[in-house]
Amino acid sequence: MASFLQWNIRGLRANHEELSILLADTNPTAVCLQETFLTAEKTTKFNNYTTYCMPAVETNGTPHGGVALLIKNGIPHSQISLNTSLQAIALRITLHRAITVCSIYLPPTAKYDNAVIDNFITQLPSPVLLLGDFNAHSHLWGCHKTTWQAI
Repeated sequence: MASFLQWNIRGLRANHEELSILLADTNPTAVCLQETFLTAEKTTKFNNYTTYCMPAVETNGTPHGGVALLIKNGIPHSQISLNTSLQAIALRITLHRAITVCSIYLPPTAKYDNAVIDNFITQLPSPVLLLGDFNAHSHLWGCHKTTWQAI
């Protein structure tokens, strides 16, 4: 059975050992991480997983945000090229059927309009498992028109 893990990790390198232990104990199919604080020059690896990262945004030399998606080795998958300003990364994976898994981070101070969100959602082939830190207190939720359905 497939299992998925989502974690706002607030520093992937700082929590590398804890995540390694969690991966060994739970053996998830995929892991969606937010606030990795990884830059393009700093990446990381985990045993038995392939890691896809979107670097954090740097402000005055300090990284903010960043997302990652780990997929268990042996799971057929391909990365989806996203054309968006959002901090998001997505993979199309094949289990008993093909699904899209996406890790997203929406900073609490960022403002997004309906067009940005709708454009992003339309780039994700259905069915979609969207995991992330949405900062739900944001005005964003409830403003998009996309219809969601269970997989």
